[in-house]
Amino acid sequence: MYLFHGQTGQTVAIKKIRIGKQKEGVNFTALREIKLLKELKDPNIIELIDCFPHKGNLHLVFEFMETDLEAVIRDRNIFLSPGDIKSYLQMTLKGLAHCHKKWVLHRDMKPNNLLIGPNGQLKLADFGLARIFGSPDRRFTHQATPMFYFWTLCLYAFIATVQHLYGVFGCEKREIGRREYEKREKDEK
Repeated sequence: MYLFHGQTGQTVAIKKIRIGKQKEGVNFTALREIKLLKELKDPNIIELIDCFPHKGNLHLVFEFMETDLEAVIRDRNIFLSPGDIKSYLQMTLKGLAHCHKKWVLHRDMKPNNLLIGPNGQLKLADFGLARIFGSPDRRFTHQATPMFYFWTLCLYAFIATVQHLYGVFGCEKREIGRREYEKREKDEK
């Protein structure tokens, strides 16, 4: 990841992805991330500004974010109030809700994929492992037993949503809570 100040004066982050040999083509993970980020426009999801090939690499241009939640959690000089924790959790859930509304599963929820901007705004990032699990137009399959597939899809969507929520509460609540516990334990000594 590179930091760049463009002609517009806007600070952006540039992610460089090596393009494989000519017969291999562009990394499928990168293509999926580009496709999904072009569709997922939300204040709680990182903005993909542009992408371009240059010198055998694919460059993704993102809005600049100062840090990630993992760095904030690990920095012992930063105190997170209950209000901060609730705010981060709310922004994460709003971003996930938008993904789910667009039938997208992030599948890689962890603190270092939750980026924090200069104004404290938290945004979901790194959609390389994300998958589309259905669409509002295509809830039923055209197979011979559509109801079976429909309920399988519903179960999959429910499980995936529960996994996302567990990921959010697991990565934010557990990590942040651990630091608070360590702080209280240290203060008691």
